[in-house]
Amino acid sequence: MATEEQKKQNMYRLAKLTLFGLTTGIWDLLGEGALGLSREIGDQILPVLEKEMGLELGGDSLPDIATEVGRLAVDEFGLAEDVEVSGDNDKITLKVKNCQLRGLTNDLAASGINHPFICPLLCVGDAILDRKGVKATGTVDKWEEGKGSIITFERI
Repeated sequence: MATEEQKKQNMYRLAKLTLFGLTTGIWDLLGEGALGLSREIGDQILPVLEKEMGLELGGDSLPDIATEVGRLAVDEFGLAEDVEVSGDNDKITLKVKNCQLRGLTNDLAASGINHPFICPLLCVGDAILDRKGVKATGTVDKWEEGKGSIITFERI
């Protein structure tokens, strides 16, 4: 019988496999149309960040909000070792170092999904920008040296 730690690891693995299957299935059905789901996913995550973790969107600049989201990703979720934010209100870049979802993203890319529309930081960013009335596109690029991703939001 598995130890409690093994059970946690197995549950995490099962969740990743389920997410992988769901993501590839959606991509197979919708193709690039699946990209539109990022904001919908972010709309589920954003209230948790606001209500449970104190994220405030108020009058802060977009880079300041991105910095706080990056801090929450590191400190509260353990999603990455570090999230470095740069840019301005027209273009924001997040360098996500040692992302815990890099393996899943690599597996998705190997399956032909080169735009990981389920990336939590991409999704939250899309939801925040939508709420703030900012039209922007988000991209996720693999960051080999940092064992993570570079996420860029650019105002349209």
